[in-house]
Amino acid sequence: MASSSASCTQKRFKYDVFLSFRGEDTRKSFVDHLYHALERKSIITYKDDEKIKKGKRISDELVRATEDSKFYIIVFSKNYASSSWCLDELVKIMECQKTKERTAYPVFYDVEPTEVRKQSGAVGEAFAKHKEEVVKKWRVALREAADLVGWELKNTFDGHEAKFIQNIVEEISLELGYNNSSIDGNLVGMRERIKVVVSSLETDIDDVRMIGIKGIGGGGKTTLARCVFDQISNDPSTHSRLWIGEEIEDILVEEKGTEETRCIKVRLANPTTIMKGLRNMKKLRFLYVTCSNDLNCDGYDSDTVYYNRHCRDYFYHDNDDISEDLQYLPHGLQYLCWTGYPYTCLSKYLQANNLVGLEMYCSNITQLWEEGETKVLQKLRFIDLCFCKLKTLDIGLFPCLERLNIVSCDNLVELHMPVENFKLKYLHLCSCKLRTLDLTHAQNLETLKVTKCKDLVELHFPLESLKLKNISLEWSKLKNLNLTRYQNLERLDLICGNLVELHMPDVNFKLKSLNICRSKLRIIDIGRAQHLENINIKNNLYLVELHLPIEKLKVFKLECCDMEALNLTHNRCLEKLHLVKCKNLLELHMPVESQELKTIYLYRSKLSNINLTRCQNLKKLDLVQCNALLELHMPINRSELETIYLRDSKLRTLNLTLTQNLKKIHLEECENLLEVDMPIESPELKAIYMYCSKLKTLRITRTQSLETLHLIECKELLELHMPIKSYVVRIIYMSCSRLKALNLMWTQNLEMLHLEECYELLELHLPIKCLKLKNIYIRCSKLRSLNLTGIRNLETLDLLQCEDMQELHMPIESPKLKTINISCSKLRTLYLGMCPSLECLDLHNCFTLEEVSAPVGCLSGRVRHPLQRIIVTGSYINKCNQVDFFRKSNCVPDEKRYDCVNKLGCRATNVEFVIVLV
Repeated sequence: MASSSASCTQKRFKYDVFLSFRGEDTRKSFVDHLYHALERKSIITYKDDEKIKKGKRISDELVRATEDSKFYIIVFSKNYASSSWCLDELVKIMECQKTKERTAYPVFYDVEPTEVRKQSGAVGEAFAKHKEEVVKKWRVALREAADLVGWELKNTFDGHEAKFIQNIVEEISLELGYNNSSIDGNLVGMRERIKVVVSSLETDIDDVRMIGIKGIGGGGKTTLARCVFDQISNDPSTHSRLWIGEEIEDILVEEKGTEETRCIKVRLANPTTIMKGLRNMKKLRFLYVTCSNDLNCDGYDSDTVYYNRHCRDYFYHDNDDISEDLQYLPHGLQYLCWTGYPYTCLSKYLQANNLVGLEMYCSNITQLWEEGETKVLQKLRFIDLCFCKLKTLDIGLFPCLERLNIVSCDNLVELHMPVENFKLKYLHLCSCKLRTLDLTHAQNLETLKVTKCKDLVELHFPLESLKLKNISLEWSKLKNLNLTRYQNLERLDLICGNLVELHMPDVNFKLKSLNICRSKLRIIDIGRAQHLENINIKNNLYLVELHLPIEKLKVFKLECCDMEALNLTHNRCLEKLHLVKCKNLLELHMPVESQELKTIYLYRSKLSNINLTRCQNLKKLDLVQCNALLELHMPINRSELETIYLRDSKLRTLNLTLTQNLKKIHLEECENLLEVDMPIESPELKAIYMYCSKLKTLRITRTQSLETLHLIECKELLELHMPIKSYVVRIIYMSCSRLKALNLMWTQNLEMLHLEECYELLELHLPIKCLKLKNIYIRCSKLRSLNLTGIRNLETLDLLQCEDMQELHMPIESPKLKTINISCSKLRTLYLGMCPSLECLDLHNCFTLEEVSAPVGCLSGRVRHPLQRIIVTGSYINKCNQVDFFRKSNCVPDEKRYDCVNKLGCRATNVEFVIVLV
């Protein structure tokens, strides 16, 4: 079956799909997966590394393969445009696709269509590598390809490649089924053989037929089967399912529909056209109508309640048109989904006896049937009416209804359920104007969600419902709620600002989650909920009494209540405890045994005593703004605690001796804290943050993993015993301590050292070699000398107001040093060493400074130097070995004497000024 042979209807191709891609970007990833997905669907695909035979010239082979392919998938990646091979291939594809038989589809893998169209961004960078004289035809091809309809990965299926590839394969498969319908004219006798097989299939009978074709190898069995498939699939009127846009439009407009069609999915263009096009589809079962391409009406989000109301009004029709337009709706419909339904009701001519599912999104429907019509739909099980104009609904007309979803029907004021509805399992009402809701006959209801029905004041539950599992009531005006009969509840969510009474079952065997927010309840008695695991009680400002279950409660969150005491003594399974803004809470009785408790978070309570002696497995402890806290009793046995955060407490002592697994300690604004007993050994401790305490001594000698140490405004700190081996310490930040000496000899990996207002610091011992230390800030200390000879990668040195500093030993070479500030020191000499990156040198108020020196050429005009500012105000520099660096002259004589350096010999620098005030 040669690809060049003439065919009766259209050209036959050797390949169904030709893949064009940049190998280094996608060959082993996206393209590989796409290729195999196409092959699995029996779609014959050309991919250069799979099809080119050895010894063939690739360019010739590609040209022939391009001409012999029906569809082209062009995978645009960041480096696609950098390959002249790919661009020549694209030019050829764009030439071929202009013929009627071929179609090209762009796939924008990791680039955007505008980048391809305009050769900008990553595509522009790749394209810039080519010479201008050969790119004109490539630019045209890229622009034309970018304008084609295709697929963009990041905007499809959230970027999930597997779903994205599946979508491409399905669409190509459908296109092939629609188009590959020719019978090759050179296949002698094929037409007669096709007729025999098709007649044997008896396609007019509603049944399944299977035929085997037997013959010798190479006798044309596969060719015959393919031709039979092509002939059958080429006639859309014989299809049971229609979802290809052009196919559907042609059938509806020309009224070519037949009884073969069972399923149709169409985008709304003209309601009258759709209705008339359905007149011959007597056996249609599934009708899905959605908005036209320029409107967004598909789907909704019941939480955010977002939709396009314009869609609802776009195709508005008067009731006068209903009978004429809707008379053609097939009576055998089982599922009807119409987004943007333009009519105000359903036609009285629609029997709908077989209707199982009805979905109307963004519709103009105000009542279900025309005035005076009342039809009972015995088979209707699912109703979804969202963002419509419905005013009333009688559920009694749907005896088998299982699921009712009414969202943002702003005009709905009545919902009738006059007789028992044994099948209703799911009811969701959102943003309706109902004032009362009577569910007394919904005996088998399993899920009830009533949200944002802000006018609802009465809710009548079924007299008894053993199947009711989930109740969610949010933003209503309900004041009383009686749930005593519903012992099988599994989840209860209540956000009712007017709720003053809640009656729970005495015994509830299945309740697992309880959420009560923004109510006016004063007492909550949950009863015996043996399986309750999660309780969230939030913003119940009047709550003074709470009775909790004791069996399996795991998560308890209490926020913004008026309770004074909380008893958790018997809650042994508790894992997480959150008490937030319980401002009057004075007593907290923790479980007698708390083997499962992992997290405690207390915020703004009046607790003065917290007992955690039985909480050995606690991992995280947060006590924030517990301003009255005087005593904290930590576990009496070895603890699993990893993080402790205390803020604004009145604790005087903290015993952490049994917390060997600590990873982080954060003690902030604990201004009365005098003593912290650290563990004998803390192998996991990585960070210590202490702010505003009265600690005098801190021993952390056994913290080999410590990386960060912050001791801020610990004004009483006299002794700090650093780890014996401090190899991983990276950051030390201290201020306002009374330390006299600090030994950092073993901190070889230190990156930042900040010592501020340590007024009594006399000695500082730095590592002999510290190659990672970049920033040193030591301000207002009593250090007399500082040895930095082993710190060659220093970038910033700030020794502001170290007024006793007499000796400073700089590294021989500091290639990264940019800023030096040694103002207000007592240095007499300063040897800078090699510092080619120096930008700012601050020497002001160094009254004793007489000599500044550096290696010859370090600061001279013979090397280009970035130095921009030299501040030497108040210094008596009498000697400098860089004659081109400082040049003296007397100027500005007045009542004060100025010795001013007004010109620098360093001609290649950007120095702004040098002033010497004497």
